[in-house]
Amino acid sequence: MKNPNRLSICLSPAPGESFTSYVTRLAADLHVSTLTILDRTGAIDAEEARFLSSGYGIVLHPQRLSSFARVTGLSSTRVEMMLLSHYDGRCFDLGNLDLFSTPSLHRVAARQWAYFSGSHVCPHCLTETGGVWNLSWKLPWSFVCPKHECLLVAFCPGCRRRIGVNRQDRGSRPKFADLIPDPLCCMNACASGEAQVGRAAAPCLTRYDTVPTLSVAAWPEAIRVQHQLNLLMSMNPSNSEKGAPLYEFNELRSLCALLLYAAVLEDFESLHFGFCDAFQKVLTEREICLAAADQWVNLRRRGAHTHVYTGVPTSPVLMAGLTCAAISICPPDGASVEIERLHTLVERSVERCHGSKYVRRLPRLFSFSPRLQTAFDTCLPQQSSVWGGWTPPPQKSQPRMIPLEARHVPQLFWKDTFDTTFVQLLPFMKKDYAQRFCSMALIKTLEQCSWAEAARFLELPAKAGAAMASRAFRFLQPEVKAVFLYKLQEIAIGAMCPFSVTMIDYQQRRHDFSQLSAINPDTWKRLCREADCSPGKRDGKARFAAAWLWSFLTGGDYRLAPALNREPQSQQWEQYQRFRTTSLNELVGPLERYAQSLVPTL
Repeated sequence: MKNPNRLSICLSPAPGESFTSYVTRLAADLHVSTLTILDRTGAIDAEEARFLSSGYGIVLHPQRLSSFARVTGLSSTRVEMMLLSHYDGRCFDLGNLDLFSTPSLHRVAARQWAYFSGSHVCPHCLTETGGVWNLSWKLPWSFVCPKHECLLVAFCPGCRRRIGVNRQDRGSRPKFADLIPDPLCCMNACASGEAQVGRAAAPCLTRYDTVPTLSVAAWPEAIRVQHQLNLLMSMNPSNSEKGAPLYEFNELRSLCALLLYAAVLEDFESLHFGFCDAFQKVLTEREICLAAADQWVNLRRRGAHTHVYTGVPTSPVLMAGLTCAAISICPPDGASVEIERLHTLVERSVERCHGSKYVRRLPRLFSFSPRLQTAFDTCLPQQSSVWGGWTPPPQKSQPRMIPLEARHVPQLFWKDTFDTTFVQLLPFMKKDYAQRFCSMALIKTLEQCSWAEAARFLELPAKAGAAMASRAFRFLQPEVKAVFLYKLQEIAIGAMCPFSVTMIDYQQRRHDFSQLSAINPDTWKRLCREADCSPGKRDGKARFAAAWLWSFLTGGDYRLAPALNREPQSQQWEQYQRFRTTSLNELVGPLERYAQSLVPTL
């Protein structure tokens, strides 16, 4: 990687400005192309479009970010604040993003609802700032300009294309990057039939500062909600309850998807004339999909019973109406869910799903939070519950929200919580099997899945685990079932928290220690010296100590430990039980300290 010199003319970024906007303005001031600026600042290796990385403006490699900051005279922190990854952990989760894969960009953008390619824009703000594009305009949660009380603009009136959209065939790389850009002009290709295509194509160059806007002065609710979302987007997760902003935006996304799936115009209280037109297009598309699904059913062919709205809408007025309705159902301040309004949506969803058999899939498809899942189950007919007719009683008040996910659940349920809450409900089961059953039941509550899917998620034998859990659940008496499910919901929504300080990603732990089949001989001898005991025979106590260590670190069942993955397994389990009874007590202290060295966060 080259080491470029500092630019002779530096530009100060505006508050809230995006990285792509800053690069465009800098190129325009220096009268050079976008590629030239990126090359001179070390953001790319050469002045060619093929060297532009996928996900332009989303994230930068640390070395390139450091080079860009040094050449432009900015701090690395300031450059990071201009990238879309600034909202990672606040408005969306980029944990599964692969910048070297264009399909990964498309999948994450659709799933997390972010405009990796394209942007909204306020023409009045562009005119006042001379072409500064806000980073928040690349989020669907920015749909109104509170300063000018107008809707943001999403499409260019000249080329009739999405504003700021990048090349889909090149991993969201900018279009016409070899030309001198103008931050006030559209850099999309001209409309079809108005210019040549391919290498001879020309940019649209429609001036954004002349684009008309729609006033929302008569829609005060949209302005109020936009102020509320702006405050939520500016929150620092480290200074608030862990994951709170991300948790709130995930709930809004889930409810907006449910509204797109089942709502009608009567479900929205205050309407803007532009929203009516936008939502009518949604209704038309929905009827076409529903008719197609009915045709497949009549032909006795297997087809999708639902049309899942996971892609983010690009219409600001549509997002304004959906978000206002979603916040009225589930306020982001921790207030209780409006059951009556949600009940109407659930009834429409049951009708769209051709009955209540398939409606229980919606919470998983729309990634409902535990709070929404509890409210959704309350509104469902009893026979449609994932628990086969047993719906937990609703919470009287909404407790502190903790975003518990399935990956935070161990194979064996947390011992302290099990002993105080569930052990008296399951006297007919052995303790380790009962802990398995409780973990699978919690996964089933969080993910709304089958017993077999819950077992597979915990990496337990699917067939045997499903049979055991199903049989154990049938044995529970009706009043015990109600208490059992109620306690699970308390844990799912955070009313009864089994975590001391932080939540552990047990799924990642199982992956990290999947090869822990033995302890290094030198380490084992040191541990034995600390415990003042004999190391024993080769491949003896050390292997069983490795099995205990794996179970301690991953919260897993010792029967599935890599160290005991030998034949005959029944003999291995018997020998492990003997080790745990005779030798473990003196080795617990050194083994726990060794585990602390492997995972410092214990």
